[in-house]
Amino acid sequence: MVEVSFEPGYISDISADASGWLNQQSAYHADGTYAHADLARSGSHSKTKFLHFTNFGCNIPTNATITGIEVHTLCHQSGTAQMVRFDSVQFACGSKFAELTSKTYITQNNSWYLTVPHLGSGLPSGLIGITPADLNNGLTIDILFVNANTRYTPTVYVDTCQLYVTYSVPGGTEPNPGDSDDTNTSDVEVLETSWYGRGLRKPFAGTAIDVYNDDLRCMLVTDTYKPAQDHLTLADVTGEASGTGYTAGGVSLSGVSVSLDPTVPCLNFYADEISLSAVSTTFKHLVIYDKKDGTTANTILLLYVTFKNNVTVSNEPLSIKFNINGFGLITLNKTTQ
Repeated sequence: MVEVSFEPGYISDISADASGWLNQQSAYHADGTYAHADLARSGSHSKTKFLHFTNFGCNIPTNATITGIEVHTLCHQSGTAQMVRFDSVQFACGSKFAELTSKTYITQNNSWYLTVPHLGSGLPSGLIGITPADLNNGLTIDILFVNANTRYTPTVYVDTCQLYVTYSVPGGTEPNPGDSDDTNTSDVEVLETSWYGRGLRKPFAGTAIDVYNDDLRCMLVTDTYKPAQDHLTLADVTGEASGTGYTAGGVSLSGVSVSLDPTVPCLNFYADEISLSAVSTTFKHLVIYDKKDGTTANTILLLYVTFKNNVTVSNEPLSIKFNINGFGLITLNKTTQ
């Protein structure tokens, strides 16, 4: 199973007789700048215009099966608790349409909040049967907010809207090669693999990521950590695993390469196999990052892998293999000798 995320390439506001959006261009990326709209005080609960996101640039492999679509919104509001809420989230793609009137309240103050998936895990009924071609040919997401309190005039802020697509492809995951003779082998199922959006944008902001010469590392992380696209440095990662045979900070990777396969298309990440002996620990995620100068604030998160269940090893060898066939094809093995 592979999960990829996309951000919009065009934003506008639509609908009349509602509060309009300012600085719409600031909602292209999760970068701490935002579009905002002022909600009036009204006995009928004033609403914003729909904030209209499109041009997501999806490039899902044509032979994939879409298994999940989620819409996340990075936003906050200036009012008190339970004042501003999502009133409608609409997803349109060709003949497919889904709407969720979530009534979910958004948080207040200046801490950015990644909302719960508005379209939920899996596929809403209106999107069943959606194909890669449907997504690749274009889609729109429209989000409407409402002032649920008639006494105040809050402002709602949106940093960006992110589309998450989960899909499977024929032969998308495979057992580790060379394991046919290992009778005590347990292949661990990957639930999710994703690049960190903010980390991938660093080169465009002037910070070089040299995958051939930088110290790229693979860290084991427990289930207390919840990966998010707006995470950027190791300061955002909590719950690193600990135990015998594992060194804090993770394992340095060798043989790293990142390439684009235009025939799928997909972004390939590859590194030589990691082999550890006599490891005792429990983890749920792999976090791959660029160490840079070793200062936490300068580290760059690149991608993460989440396994379906916690992985526990007890004084066992542990190997992590990156499948050279493509991004997301990362398998893990624990073998008892």
